[in-house]
Amino acid sequence: MSLAYFAKVRKSVKKLKLEDLIRNLKNALSKAHKAADRDFLLKHLTYLQEKGLDNPATKKDLDFILKDIEKTLGQKLESLAEAPFLQASMEAYTEGKRKVCKPFKIDYSLDDADLGALNILDEFNGWYIRDKFSKDTSDIINRELGDLLERGGTKREFAKTLEIALEDHVTDSKTYWELLADHTLTKIQNMGHVSGYETAGVQYVKIVAVIDNKTTPICRAMNNKVFKVADFRKQYDKIIHAAEKHDLKAYKAAQPMISGKTMKGEISDEDIKRLGIKLPPYHFRCRTTHVAYFEGERELERPGKEKPNSRARNMGSVVGTPSDMSPEEKEKKLEFLSNKFRKLQTNTRIFNYGFESLGLVPKTWKDYEITFAGTNSRGRFYLSDLDFAIKDKNGTQWIFNPLRDLSNAFDKIEQGKSLKFVEYAALYSLHHELEHNRQMIKYHGEDVFVKGISETLNEYVTRYTFGEFLKAIRGDAEQGKMFIENAPGYQQSVNKLEKYLTDYKIPQDERLDTLKRISRELEPEKKLGAVARYIAANSPKNKTVLDIMGDETGIYLDLKRFYEKSAKKTEKDRLKRLKESLGK
Repeated sequence: MSLAYFAKVRKSVKKLKLEDLIRNLKNALSKAHKAADRDFLLKHLTYLQEKGLDNPATKKDLDFILKDIEKTLGQKLESLAEAPFLQASMEAYTEGKRKVCKPFKIDYSLDDADLGALNILDEFNGWYIRDKFSKDTSDIINRELGDLLERGGTKREFAKTLEIALEDHVTDSKTYWELLADHTLTKIQNMGHVSGYETAGVQYVKIVAVIDNKTTPICRAMNNKVFKVADFRKQYDKIIHAAEKHDLKAYKAAQPMISGKTMKGEISDEDIKRLGIKLPPYHFRCRTTHVAYFEGERELERPGKEKPNSRARNMGSVVGTPSDMSPEEKEKKLEFLSNKFRKLQTNTRIFNYGFESLGLVPKTWKDYEITFAGTNSRGRFYLSDLDFAIKDKNGTQWIFNPLRDLSNAFDKIEQGKSLKFVEYAALYSLHHELEHNRQMIKYHGEDVFVKGISETLNEYVTRYTFGEFLKAIRGDAEQGKMFIENAPGYQQSVNKLEKYLTDYKIPQDERLDTLKRISRELEPEKKLGAVARYIAANSPKNKTVLDIMGDETGIYLDLKRFYEKSAKKTEKDRLKRLKESLGK
């Protein structure tokens, strides 16, 4: 079948759940089987009638029917099943790829390689249906009609027995069609996952089984195992190669099905390696799936371990210790990164921050264990080399190491490669701290509210100039926008500010220049008042500054409560970590 035809089918793909695809395909296959049997039966009832129904049945009659099975029944079944099989396969594969790519905001359209693989699988599945059901039907008819022939029955009895045998076969096959639909589409969806992982640049995958009283030994043994995507690709290629050659034995060996009959008792790692078990499904009606796994990820949800939270840039759960590099090695690394950062800059005007160098977060800094990055606002920028657990808006867990991920981001930009979520997070953290250095008047006091307003405005400017920042270091501004949309926590205080701007009908495209000026040029204590005056002067609602600042429901108390609550949470986290470090 041509790729053009596949491209045509692709346009009609709908986003259906796997269970819906399986049910639809099962019904379509059952109907195709019934229709093919009906045509086959009509042909041979006509043939027997022409020969005289009351005449004795002969071996010639049986041979004629048996020889016609593949030609009429098998090919008809293959033809009727082709369209629904292709549609369901493409939808399952696309859904598999979409599930992986969507959290990364990456295009999941099927490319020529995907369509080529689906073309091969479609031809194989058609061949398999034709071959299997031709053989199954031949066995049934040979058995039933052979017995009648030995007893010396008439052609009328021959016809009636043929009709009953075919009807029983249709009924008995319903369960098989369901199993075939379930297993085939689950396998194809998993192959779509593999394509998605490669598109997203994911290198490792963790197996996730549903653990309950129905969990099979193989799924229990595979649970939490980590595999390279490259290993999944090898298995994918073996499946396609075997399907292309219509080699059923190799096709089954490429993805072995493990049942209680195949293996009894506990399944060891040696068994898994020997059988080459990697990509699910592992048996019929298998529920096991897999998720992207990132280097350095730890199991955070076991008893006794703290679950990761998804707060702002500087509030991830610490899950690791600093790297094993010596202080001298770290200093060299930081100097190297500082020089690389300068070389990446294409617009020095953008970087008029008084940038001096990058450094590690000093251990004397009280926020050390909960802060990704920071600055002294005089050209020196600090980065943590700890591992932090963060989650994006889709709930995907990432292990974020600011120093490592910034280094990787610089390397990938230089090489023209796509960046991961955590690498954008590292660039965003640096950009946020760089923006602090553009504030002409620094705040060194302890007032939580004043600090919060400065931080919110700085974050607002950072958010809406991140694309400009990425362009200036030869990065991908569009992917940067997608990162902002998918990022957690960064947005909380900014969203509150934006809500007020929206409620007072301040146009989106007119906000940045004014808020940038307020953030960079005014004294911290005067920033909220300046925001209120800006809203009052530009809102069509004709509100005064006092209206906007308000009492219990105004911007002043609303933000004040928010910042105080955040500060208490920060202090609580810091105290907890201090107690942990003291062993109390």
